Amino acid sequence: MSEHVTHIAVAEDSARVAFYDPDFSPIFRQCIERFPNAVRWGSTSRSGDTFILPMIEKWRDEWQDTAEQQEKLAYIIGWAGHLAGDRTFKPVFRITDLAYYVRGYPGPSHASVYHDAIMMHEVFDDGNRAPFHPNILNPMLKGHPAADVVPVNKIENAFAMSFGNDMAQFKKFLTGDRNKEQSFLENTDAEMQKFYVEMDRYTEAYCNPDLAMLRKYILNPNFYDRSDQIIQIAEQMKMGVMPDISLQDAIEASKEQSLYAQALALGHQFYMAASDFFHKKISKEEAMKKSRTFQAHKQQLSYYIEQAEKENTKQQ
Repeated sequence: MSEHVTHIAVAEDSARVAFYDPDFSPIFRQCIERFPNAVRWGSTSRSGDTFILPMIEKWRDEWQDTAEQQEKLAYIIGWAGHLAGDRTFKPVFRITDLAYYVRGYPGPSHASVYHDAIMMHEVFDDGNRAPFHPNILNPMLKGHPAADVVPVNKIENAFAMSFGNDMAQFKKFLTGDRNKEQSFLENTDAEMQKFYVEMDRYTEAYCNPDLAMLRKYILNPNFYDRSDQIIQIAEQMKMGVMPDISLQDAIEASKEQSLYAQALALGHQFYMAASDFFHKKISKEEAMKKSRTFQAHKQQLSYYIEQAEKENTKQQ
């Protein structure tokens, strides 16, 4: 995934759904509310399935309710939100955007870009809700106050060069071999490509979406439906309104609803597993099972090829 807007949306909305659950840890809620940016950073970080439970185990046994501990726990919670997004959307990406994964294109897939564009509109009110800005996806940041006083293109290039220099310094370079010098440069460039995001693609998907791509990545897979009960719970909690909706009914209904609704139900499950493990209500083994940590989520490539062929046949 792009590790950007959609992951943050899932993490934050899953937290709102968890807040609606009376069994959710008050300590977790305090950490999330006090350090929302830590949750966001965690939600856009990888490898959480490896570290979530060991770190919760460490912090619960050393818990003194300090600001440092609260911030770190908020980050870990965000990691669980990232995991819920991955477990829901990545299998769909590999079906709807199979060529991207087979050929190893750099940067986020088309599906991921369009998911982020929809999230910016639906969940973050076109950038009017934190942590985004209303003009963040406009061409050349048009409308942003800073764009009127600085040369955006030159600033972007300057940051790109700075990032490249920083990345190069992380690579070990052995002198005396011309082949190694060339290999060093190639490896550094390849490593940078993993982090490169073409903002023009996001701008295009957000401002001038392609109808065929909207059908393929948003409408046909039923990515988002604001009428889904669990999405309504998250939205009402966001607005400070206590929902009059059964949480369990909403979770059950989500199984047949939009992908985003399924992601929030899974996020709630992961957050509750982390919460219960922190308070020693469940064992580590049970927490691993409920949060699906240390479990591979990739099917064999042949499975995704088969599913993609079925999807193409269905659309013909």
